[in-house]
Amino acid sequence: MNIIFIHFSDWIILWYILYHFKIIKYNPKLFILFGIIDNIIGLGILIYKSREYIGISISLIIKFLMYYSLRNSSYNINDFKGGVLIYLVYNIYLKLNYNLTVFQLKNINIQKN
Repeated sequence: MNIIFIHFSDWIILWYILYHFKIIKYNPKLFILFGIIDNIIGLGILIYKSREYIGISISLIIKFLMYYSLRNSSYNINDFKGGVLIYLVYNIYLKLNYNLTVFQLKNINIQKN
């Protein structure tokens, strides 16, 4: 499935760019950290299955760089609430546009790779 903005990682990158240019006020720091953890798990699965892992490696490096740039930024409960809201919108987007849940998408990605 090579569709733009289907993965939450794409949304996190967009969120980071919007935050960096002060278009939105919600700091994506925690959700970038969640993305790093998700990418590390995914990378482990792909290495274990002896599959192609360059794409996920690049995504992991990008997230590390984004997180590093935010390392000294403050984070509060409103940032978390904003992140949860963005994640809920993402789930609605997946369901309405692709009739998928996050878990179905993860399963497709694991089987594809």
